[in-house]
Amino acid sequence: MWTNSRWEVFYCIMLWLSIVCMIPFGLDQFDETYERGKTAEAIEGTARRFLGRSGMEREAAALVLSRLYTRCVLKACQPRSLLT
Repeated sequence: MWTNSRWEVFYCIMLWLSIVCMIPFGLDQFDETYERGKTAEAIEGTARRFLGRSGMEREAAALVLSRLYTRCVLKACQPRSLLT
């Protein structure tokens, strides 16, 4: 599914996710009541997949993660991956 031929698309997706991370309300409103934190985990997992690449999508993925982690620090939440 994730190929190297469409880096522009992945770059734009990462930029869009970085904007989503800046919304002024909780990401958990997109979650089911029995699956709190799934949206943040999905964003984190998607961005982490692009950190191993050597193009612009890696830079955008780093931006997504920085905004997500800053958001979590400000809201005093702890993504599971920060603990491991």
